[in-house]
Amino acid sequence: MPNGGNGPNDLEQGKGDVVFPATLGRVIGVTNAGLATGQQGSPLTNTAELVESVTFQHVAPGTRLTNTVRTGSFSEGAPYAPRFLMFEELEGQPDSFIPFKGISQVGYTIDTRKPWKAELVVDSNGNGVADSDDEEIGDIEIKGPSKNSRGSLLENTSLTTSGDGISGPNGSMLNVPVAIGSAPGIYTVTVSLEDDNRAVTILVVE
Repeated sequence: MPNGGNGPNDLEQGKGDVVFPATLGRVIGVTNAGLATGQQGSPLTNTAELVESVTFQHVAPGTRLTNTVRTGSFSEGAPYAPRFLMFEELEGQPDSFIPFKGISQVGYTIDTRKPWKAELVVDSNGNGVADSDDEEIGDIEIKGPSKNSRGSLLENTSLTTSGDGISGPNGSMLNVPVAIGSAPGIYTVTVSLEDDNRAVTILVVE
């Protein structure tokens, strides 16, 4: 059968342009830092568990995921609040190697009419809390298996802290406690930055 390509197995042929940004903006990702056991898989690590992951936690309907600190084994502290690691844009880094500077003084304000949504903000007015007067840098949303079972975001009054990119921690940690809805299924917690960089935590409710 004849086709529009140059090869015998071509179905279609075309061309297009791909545009890459000249600079890398702020970055966010899902992380287990500070919660999972270090050196997982090493025979010298006695406390490592088979699964140590904040994303893909298995929880029951109605569960509140609020813990942000591991005091014993991972399973002893579960369920954990979704946990994200943020970095300032590459141009703002003093060095090209870790530790990278995080985004400090970040928090969020929950939409009272839609508690499954929140604005991600930087404390630009310097009052030590996240509020509607602060600079918005993104948003947060929890979704469930249906509109009637979305779940909701819970308040976290702590703002993120960061090293200066020379000393201190690598990046800045954002914890987002959530309450799961009543229906079983897959729930997602998505944090999106203004440059469309985003990270998604998946929760399995059964």
